[in-house]
Amino acid sequence: MSTEECEELALSSYTYWLATFDEIQPDRGMQRLAALKDIRRHYIAENKKYDSTLERLRQTCRLRRDNTITVLRTLFADNFDQFGLTANQLAIRAEYQVLVSEELAKQNMVVRGYDRENRAILYKLSRTKKDTLELAYTLTQLYLIDRAAAASEVVSRGKQDQVVVVLVFDNYLRSLSPPLSTVRHGNAKLQTLFPERLHKLIVLNPPFWMRAIYHLISPLLSSATRQKIRVLSGKEEGFLRETVDAEQAMPMLRSDGHLISKISVDQYLRNIPYYGLYDGVYS
Repeated sequence: MSTEECEELALSSYTYWLATFDEIQPDRGMQRLAALKDIRRHYIAENKKYDSTLERLRQTCRLRRDNTITVLRTLFADNFDQFGLTANQLAIRAEYQVLVSEELAKQNMVVRGYDRENRAILYKLSRTKKDTLELAYTLTQLYLIDRAAAASEVVSRGKQDQVVVVLVFDNYLRSLSPPLSTVRHGNAKLQTLFPERLHKLIVLNPPFWMRAIYHLISPLLSSATRQKIRVLSGKEEGFLRETVDAEQAMPMLRSDGHLISKISVDQYLRNIPYYGLYDGVYS
């Protein structure tokens, strides 16, 4: 792969990306380590097949350039001017700000707490409006999973790069679901740009029809994928108590969870560092 492609892969690491704006630039050793971590994730996702891994890596580099990872990471930062955005990137940033803000107003999502192995937890709460633009939906998913991965990286001091995603279906209405084609397109981009980032997908209190669909399709999923998915009701806390400490859980995840304050998405977007957890203390 070219030097430019290696740099693009290395930038999947939030801490490496941030270091590129320091006066003391990261050296080739840091770049190589960050790039190798991303290559390894793709290699595992492609079942350790060299040719398909190489093609997926190059596709990933193209997509990351198109989605301008620097724009996403500076989307709501007050100090965005230090990142040297071009006039074109500033225009894209203004557009993306509106799209992500509007999408999160329809479905609150926030990175809050972490599991016992220092993986950040991304909560996706019930949706309140159906309408969405495909670009807005996809950008928001990319933005949140990257923030969660950045939080895992920082909380674990570089030892962890996976995340836990919690889908909360209390008061869920099927009529509010985004179009299936939109969801598929967004998930396809997530899988390409963030392979092997998901540790567990916890689906809380899904409606009966969703449970039925999952039981029908689960035999078609790979064993590795099935192991990542847990479909739970409020009465099945055993697994959750083994996974997350009460101090790092919302009550919807553990009935004795300590994270009880009301979520403000605007607070999360504008006052919490990109790598931060919702309840973190930051100066």
